[in-house]
Formats: sequence, structure tokens, C-alpha cells
Amino acid sequence: SRLRLAEIYLIYAEAVNEAYGPNGMHPGANITAIDAVNIIRTRANMPNVDAQFTSSTEAFRERIRNERAVELAFEAKRWYDIRRWYVAHLDEYKELYGLEFDKEHSYFRKVLLYTRTFDLKHYWFPFPTEQVTLYEGWKQNAGW
Repeated sequence: SRLRLAEIYLIYAEAVNEAYGPNGMHPGANITAIDAVNIIRTRANMPNVDAQFTSSTEAFRERIRNERAVELAFEAKRWYDIRRWYVAHLDEYKELYGLEFDKEHSYFRKVLLYTRTFDLKHYWFPFPTEQVTLYEGWKQNAGW
């Protein structure tokens, strides 16, 4: 898997936001989490992140997640992101939508394409049964 510079900035922004907040900065670094996201947005001729999203770690976390979805679309990152964020089991992340357009592209309609099955047990893989039975104290992962 390859990393683009934009993804490095997003990884930095996510880590710094969680550790130091949106206006925080990692010791030894010279940009904040907000600066990192704004670098990506500026490159795409987008305005800086609106102040309403920079007031708290939680608000900025959601903004970073949105930025990752937009910037890394079609790069096979989303599945791993929602698992890493421990939100894949929530209904809003299980539903996959498409858009239907008319021939002239004068309107579109959001259409539910598929509802994915994802339970809490799916965050962990099951151990092979033959491995679990080798040692009495080795328990199978929950749900399997």
C-alpha cells in the first residue's frame, strides 16, 4: 500500500487532535492538527476548515474523518478507517448508498444499495478451532 503526502498530513492531524486537541502541536513539530488539514484543503483550492469544527477534539475528529473520506475516496482506506475508529458496527456505516441520475443530470436520488453485516465480533478474527483446542486456557475470540 502506498501513502500519499495528503494521507500523512491526515494521519498527523488525527493523532495530534487525539493527543493535544485541534490547536495542539506535537513536541518538535511546527504545525497544529488544524494546520495539517488546511494544508490539504489549500492544495485543493478549498477554504480552511470552518471555525465551528475546530472548537473541540470531538468536533474536529468528525471533520478529520470527513476529510479522509473525501481525500482518500477510492483508495481502499475507508474499510480500515471505520474498523480502526470502532464505528463499523453502527448502522450509519453499514449502509452503502449509490446515486441515480437522470440523463441530463438535472437531479439525483440517493439509493440504498446494500446493508453490510458487521457485528462487534467482526472486529476480531476467529482463531482456528484446532489451535484453540491445543491449550485449555486459550479461549476463542468473543462471538466466534
